[in-house]
Amino acid sequence: MAGIFLYEFMMKLLISGKLKFKPGEISLLNDPMSILPMKMIKSMTDDMVREGMKGISELYYWGWVSGYELTYRLAVSMNLKKFEDRYKLVMDIAAMFGFGDYKTLSFEKAKYTKFNVIQNPFAKRYYPSKELVDHLLRGVNAGGGTVVHERIMNCIELECAAQNNTHCLFVNASDEVLSTLDQKVVGMQLDIKTLREKQIDFIRSMGHDSFIPLPRK
Repeated sequence: MAGIFLYEFMMKLLISGKLKFKPGEISLLNDPMSILPMKMIKSMTDDMVREGMKGISELYYWGWVSGYELTYRLAVSMNLKKFEDRYKLVMDIAAMFGFGDYKTLSFEKAKYTKFNVIQNPFAKRYYPSKELVDHLLRGVNAGGGTVVHERIMNCIELECAAQNNTHCLFVNASDEVLSTLDQKVVGMQLDIKTLREKQIDFIRSMGHDSFIPLPRK
């Protein structure tokens, strides 16, 4: 069933001209795209992980920016004003890029989304491992989720196909929800203070100040 929906989404993009294939060029919303092998993404991830939290944060942040920009531009081009429509869009985008089949478990608007990614081919390259490896994908998830929920969201991985060879479990969450989760797990994946400054700067550069929650008084 997921394959049918993905085919319909891809056809919609092709028919509308939002996705184009030309000799030597693939473009989405007139931006050039490329197809990268998972082996290359794994090598890049391994290099960043060797740098510790600094490298992980950089990889995560650029995934976040990519997820945000792509989701926002597609949502605008398709005139998706409802939360539910934007959420379906971000699930379709994720499936299109080949990181596994997304299955929503639960969500609450502007608070969190909990979801499985089934048979993630990137994470499975690490199996068997004790590590949570999807730092780039976490960023993409969170950037897209920020557009969907219209507030800054960040993502942590709770289970990984690198460990179980079947699925990854993620939570996209607001600061309030993140504060209720296991802080050891959160701290191993997110440097919130550093990330938040960069995320706010990026959002303001896009002119989207309404996505930034007001500080508590």
